[in-house]
Amino acid sequence: MKEDVIRESKTKFAFVATEVYAQKEGFVGWRKKVFTKENTAIGDLAKVINASSTFFPVSKPYKWTKDDQDLFYMDGGAADNIPVAPAIEMGATDVIVVNVGGDLLKRHGEERSKFLENSQGVRMFHVKPDQDIGGTFSLDPETGRKGMEIGYADGMKFFERYMQLCMDEKAAAEIDEPCFEPQLSC
Repeated sequence: MKEDVIRESKTKFAFVATEVYAQKEGFVGWRKKVFTKENTAIGDLAKVINASSTFFPVSKPYKWTKDDQDLFYMDGGAADNIPVAPAIEMGATDVIVVNVGGDLLKRHGEERSKFLENSQGVRMFHVKPDQDIGGTFSLDPETGRKGMEIGYADGMKFFERYMQLCMDEKAAAEIDEPCFEPQLSC
């Protein structure tokens, strides 16, 4: 990975990880941790990617020793399965949520709804598979291959429609006509 290319890019990014920590009497807690170019030390981007993509229970939490302290992280989905807040806080006006299984809107639903109500000017797009892609914890290679093929096809179908929407909006702006609100779903 070429960290300097990412850091020099004008594109903003955020990785969401779940920090796992010990509590009193042997209990474990977790909290959402958002990493950006601005709050991540130079040389740590590869660690951030590993920390945010460690998929428990398939693998152990990612151990990151920082300032002589052992920190443990796993996939950000454990703390927030649709981390749209960082994107919106960084200025995103179009947010594309890709559903890879399960009911995304149930977890954190009330908290997320309140946040989205206060996010004026943000359009949410939801890309959802049009057929079953297998379970999230399935380690069967054939199920994984099938899920990737379905996801790729659904993603391409969505982006074709999204790009057409963007072109329609640009044309509408040029001829000073109001644009329609997007209702894309795949």
